[in-house]
Amino acid sequence: MLTIVRDQPLYSTAAFAVLAALAFGPKISPKGIVLGLAGLYKSASVWWLWLTGSSPKKECSRRVVSGETWDEFCDSLKAAGTVLKLPGTPQDPLTQAEGIRYLSRLTRAALESFVECGDVEDPRLVALADGLRDAPVKLGSDNPDNLYLSAQISSDFSYLLTGTIGDAPYLQIGLQEGSYGSAGGLKTVASRDKASLHIADDQSVHILIRPTGGGQSEGQG
Repeated sequence: MLTIVRDQPLYSTAAFAVLAALAFGPKISPKGIVLGLAGLYKSASVWWLWLTGSSPKKECSRRVVSGETWDEFCDSLKAAGTVLKLPGTPQDPLTQAEGIRYLSRLTRAALESFVECGDVEDPRLVALADGLRDAPVKLGSDNPDNLYLSAQISSDFSYLLTGTIGDAPYLQIGLQEGSYGSAGGLKTVASRDKASLHIADDQSVHILIRPTGGGQSEGQG
């Protein structure tokens, strides 16, 4: 179970974009440039909101009410399908059908993670790439012998992760930031395995996840 710890000190974080040349080094791909510029635009937009007396939360509320959020989601979903027509992509019916199914799985995973279970003040552990599910997402590179759980958290808060090890031969807990397809990708900023955890006699564990001064989070337990 993952719960927020209210009596821990809270830290606010600021995101600053880095130009593509700095993020990707001397070998800059067109994709890297686009992602770098997108990150720059996002950070500049947040900065502009604060200057004009608004905030990301207020802007999100406005976009939901106006319908812009839904329109943008539908446009992005349609644009994602263009990858199936990129040069070098097999165009036979079976491969194209599998591509559509994979995109639909990623969409389902995003909706479950960021809509149904995306509240960082009330986090939930979600089993997406889990072979025991009737309809696992299969994100790619996931091990069919592993059971994966993930939750959305924020470095603005501290959290307490509790559970029971049981007879699990291997356990690893990691903190990640970023996302696939974004500038910098998805990277692990902290990780603990079973051998480094304090396990009580009843096989229970308690792990405190709290932000550091740099805006990232660390795990202790």
